[in-house]
Amino acid sequence: MAALGLLAYQADRAQMLKCRAKELTSAGALKTAEIAAWRRERLTDVARFARGPTLIRAIEGKNSADLHLMLSVNRKGGIYEDVLLVTSNGKVLGAALDPLQHLPAETTRAVAEALASRQPVLSDFYTNALGLAYIDAVMAVSNAEQEACALVLQCNASKRLYPLLQAYPGSSASVESVLVRRDGDQMAHLSCLRHQDNQAMSLKRPLPERQLPTMRAILGRQGIYTGTDCRGVQVVADLRPIPDSDWFLVTKGDEAELLGAVREHALIFASIILLGILLTAAITALCFRHRQASLYRSLYHAQREQAVANAKYLASERAAQKVLADSESRLKALISHVPGIVFRCGTDSYRTMQYLSANCRALTGYDAEALLDNSKLSYYDVIHPDDRQKVWDAISAQVKHNTPYAVEYRIVTVDGSVKWVWESGSAISDSADKTHRLEGVIHDITARRLAAERETELMAQAHQTQRLEALGRMAGGVAHDFNNALTVIIGNAEWLQDSVKTTEDHQKSIEAILQASHRAADLVNRLLGFAARQISLPRAIQLDETINRLTETMNQMLGSRIHLRIQMDTPPWPVMMDPGQMTQVLVNLVENARDAISGEGTVTVTLENMHLDGTADETADIVPPGDYVCLSFRDTGCGMDDETQAKIFDPFFSTKSSAPDMGMGVAIIYGIVKQNCGFIRVTSQPNQGTCFSIYLPRHGQLAPTVTPDSESHPPTVAIPAAKQEGATILLAEDEPTLLNLTARLLTSMGYTVLAAEHPTEALRLARDFKGEIALLLTDLVMPTMNGAVLCETLLRERPTMKRIFMSDYAANITAQQGVLPADAPFLQKPFTRDQLNTKVREVLSGKSA
Repeated sequence: MAALGLLAYQADRAQMLKCRAKELTSAGALKTAEIAAWRRERLTDVARFARGPTLIRAIEGKNSADLHLMLSVNRKGGIYEDVLLVTSNGKVLGAALDPLQHLPAETTRAVAEALASRQPVLSDFYTNALGLAYIDAVMAVSNAEQEACALVLQCNASKRLYPLLQAYPGSSASVESVLVRRDGDQMAHLSCLRHQDNQAMSLKRPLPERQLPTMRAILGRQGIYTGTDCRGVQVVADLRPIPDSDWFLVTKGDEAELLGAVREHALIFASIILLGILLTAAITALCFRHRQASLYRSLYHAQREQAVANAKYLASERAAQKVLADSESRLKALISHVPGIVFRCGTDSYRTMQYLSANCRALTGYDAEALLDNSKLSYYDVIHPDDRQKVWDAISAQVKHNTPYAVEYRIVTVDGSVKWVWESGSAISDSADKTHRLEGVIHDITARRLAAERETELMAQAHQTQRLEALGRMAGGVAHDFNNALTVIIGNAEWLQDSVKTTEDHQKSIEAILQASHRAADLVNRLLGFAARQISLPRAIQLDETINRLTETMNQMLGSRIHLRIQMDTPPWPVMMDPGQMTQVLVNLVENARDAISGEGTVTVTLENMHLDGTADETADIVPPGDYVCLSFRDTGCGMDDETQAKIFDPFFSTKSSAPDMGMGVAIIYGIVKQNCGFIRVTSQPNQGTCFSIYLPRHGQLAPTVTPDSESHPPTVAIPAAKQEGATILLAEDEPTLLNLTARLLTSMGYTVLAAEHPTEALRLARDFKGEIALLLTDLVMPTMNGAVLCETLLRERPTMKRIFMSDYAANITAQQGVLPADAPFLQKPFTRDQLNTKVREVLSGKSA
């Protein structure tokens, strides 16, 4: 029977080995075909690119821009890490990405071989500074007018080739594919081993080690081979060469794993054989007993009663043992289903554990055996160092009064992460009423603690947002009233200064009034910026162009002691924003960084495209999902604590003892970002610098960039110069004092003024006036009808009439109709007499639309 079982085991093992060999052969053939196709694709690409007439024309034309474009196109969307044009002496004539890189010796040898053979070649593998494996495809470029050169396609083998080797149909812990080649009298590994990381190209073996499957492959062996690998483990391997190369592919797996099912079958066969032996022995015993029954019959009857008694005793003992085993099993199952750890420990300071449930590993990362009796470490070592005394004091105080205790504290798991736990337990006393152990449970409350902290943080953020919105509404309302008042003050002061003969002291007083009014106007503009109610003329812009244009200005503002670094690796997406507002944001960020750096330092400006899906922890609660252009502004200054960060967006808040901008810089940035539907995030630590991250929504399509010198306007009907001096102007303004002042100023300039305090009155005056109205000067925000609607109505009746809009902010107009048209002349309140005169003359003379 044993021999039959052995024969069955050997037959099963042979059949299983044959099946696994077929699987390895199929996998090896598939990977060989894939690698050969990969090599052909690299050689085909470099040959096609090098012989392309467009590349040759770019080289012969000596046009670096065309050459760079062709090299960039030949990257095939990033399949190749870089594309180089290299001379025979190793000089890089051009590159798609890095023209200054140093060529490795493998690339230089491949260039020489390609120039000599005039055929596409592949270089040897080499590694870069990051340890990534690379291989280059090289082909000589045929050009008559330049020196001999070659096209080099740099391919990241770690990313493009090695994944072909790592993929294997099915799950296996040992099966791997290894790429090798012969290197002189040694065998070189071209790919990493599964059990020896980062050994590609650095792991070599001498040829005498012929028992290795990899060594057999380079010596010409093909097909299935059974032997030991470099670990000394018995393996089954498929050996085959890569066509048209000196590479060899070895697909191998541990024999123990591949034939694992055979061991299971062997156990089944052994069990059957053992059962047969036992059955044979039982039958033999029964026969022997039957033969001897007559001899013991008399003895049997004599001891019958004793045997019955013994049988009953054994039955009752077995029943008791079964009940005990069932009880222990139920108790064990119950404890295993209790959330957290059920424990029993001593009362010593090390919390020596006497029992720990199976959930110990899930909570702490340590096996229960490692903590029991302090075999490897004590539970006291698992408690966070800052909480150990707190835990000891809390437990000791309750145990002293023989009452249950509960305490929350932190533990440090095996991987170094910190978790919050809640421990509840009771003291167990002995017969002498002396506490000798503690029993209880330990629960993981990390999620609950984090949720509570997150809820507190979100409530604080919501409160901050509500407070800033309230401040914004207040600032916008106050700024609106101030602008109207300041326009009246400035206009009347200028009129007094020029029209009334006063003493020198009076002139100084009027000048002081004007200076104070201009300072107040500047403050109002800052309030409008914070409240996001400034007039905005947004258009699709490229932020990299704005930053490049302001680089020199930012360097001058920072001075020689602060270094400015700008990082813009990829072209940013367009954003919809007023270029002037973007300039104001950058200037305020530079001023803020300059004031934060006391000595030498660095300011880093980073621009990148970001797709947010709501999963990133640092932005999920601030920025909704979508496509954004992120402008990061990081300095190495003094940084801020949490209390300061909570106030930086408040208007008039400043950490400087003397703040010329009265603490409005960061508040203005906040207002502008919010006005353009953006988001801002600030991260800072004391003495570790500050980073402002501004997220602006991606605009759908970039509009043509309009520069001040190239702006075009729709054709207008020019008014003769002689007629402009006495031209008629229709003035619409709902503020009476401002209406009277503006009418008086225009009259003093020689214009005829039709003044209207209401839009309907303006319509009536225009329709009753029989002469030509050269210009409409209207406020944007008026009751019943805004200035834009008034202008549109009048232009239908008087199409040649020019127009100028006045306002201090355009929030209401923006909400109803969007921003003003790009070609609409605009006069910002408060304005001076000269500004009014200049704007009116520009429009009437046709210099402005």
